[in-house]
Amino acid sequence: MHSTITRGETSLTIFTADEITFDQGEGLPKPVSLIIYGAPVAPRPASVTVDFVNENFAKRLSSATNSMVVVANLSGTADSGGYYTPLTWKKDIETLIEEVSRQFHGAFVHLIAFELAGTAALAAAVQNPLIQSIVSVGITTSPIPFSLSVYELADQIEARGVRISSSVEQIKQWNLEFEAIDPFLSIPLLKSIPWLIITQQTNDEEISRVRRLTDELDGHSEVHTIIGTGETLRADPRTFALIVGWLARADED
Repeated sequence: MHSTITRGETSLTIFTADEITFDQGEGLPKPVSLIIYGAPVAPRPASVTVDFVNENFAKRLSSATNSMVVVANLSGTADSGGYYTPLTWKKDIETLIEEVSRQFHGAFVHLIAFELAGTAALAAAVQNPLIQSIVSVGITTSPIPFSLSVYELADQIEARGVRISSSVEQIKQWNLEFEAIDPFLSIPLLKSIPWLIITQQTNDEEISRVRRLTDELDGHSEVHTIIGTGETLRADPRTFALIVGWLARADED
């Protein structure tokens, strides 16, 4: 099942893992997991397509947690309209959080964001009363993701099928947009929102920055570094197991 949200010129497509049946029970609606993949910027096993990894992950998560899972494509990806910019993705995610909660009768949202979408998701989630918890998989904390220039980043994500503006000036503007959604600006606003970070062992500097992100959260965050992930965190079974356990604990709180 899928539905479409239109915001301005951008069409956001939502897919739900509706092959899974589950019991909501009585009382308040069970929280919904909203998965934001953004661009397929992480490498992946050569024999596994991104679509298969995404769809399989969502279905297994819905079954394991006995809850609804929604997967959304952001602007400039797949069949969603528009173009990628850091702030466009932040606005997309804010729209999606509100729409998913509305569609599921006021349910709270577990926001699960992968890779390049992680920074925008964190900025969109702070001070949002609909957020039950946040999961960041492969988040990068450098001022420009992956320590690239905006032009290098544009080349990389365009090569992976993400639509970007052809204007050099608009791409240059990404520098200011990344500054506006810097994770270190979002942290003071997280307050008591539980936050799970799953990262690869890339380099000591990046791991140190991730640890610094969580120093001020006073027990509301967990950081897990997965060693020897092969080619992608998405396909690693340890990522799935950590998220399932995290959601179960978050729903109990």
